[in-house]
Parts: sequence; C-alpha cells; structure tokens
Amino acid sequence: MEAILEAFPHTSVFVRAFDRRQVMDLAGLDIKGMYREVFESAVTMGRHGLAFFDVADEELIRVELEYRSRDLERLESQSESGDLHALEERMFRPDRPLAD
Repeated sequence: MEAILEAFPHTSVFVRAFDRRQVMDLAGLDIKGMYREVFESAVTMGRHGLAFFDVADEELIRVELEYRSRDLERLESQSESGDLHALEERMFRPDRPLAD
C-alpha cells in the first residue's frame, strides 16, 4: 500500500479493511477513507436484531452511537500501541452493560 501511495501522491485512496488487525496495519498511511467489513456488518446485524425485538428507534440510535464510540476509542488506542488488548475494559460484556 505504501508503494502505491508514494507512486501516486495526489491520489485519494479509500480502502475496505476486513477487520481491526488490517486497520491497525494501515494506521499512519494517508488514506482518505477506510471501511471495516466485519465491524459494519456486525453493527447492521445488531440493529436488525434489536429492531426485531421491538426496541425503540431512539434506543437503537443510542446503543449504536455508544457502541461505535467505544469501538473507535479502542481502535485508536490499539493502533497507537499495537496491542489488540488495549482498552478491553471499554468493551460491552454481560458484566459491563450500557447504562440507562
């Protein structure tokens, strides 16, 4: 990827990353947009699952925004440190639910 960016310095590059490891590998490169396949499909499936159980639209939005916010915080820390376990305490788990 670096060779492509060097060969075409005025090109805007958008990439599809499979998972957070691939995102971490691409960290620091001049990429204009990156879209995470596994993450985005998980968020979409989660929204549809909550909607299936008649969770209110406002709650769907609140849950998704909090999930995305925590994930971004973790991903930034992981990319900076190179440690996939960085900020694991920000993950949702049965003993760490989203507060009301």
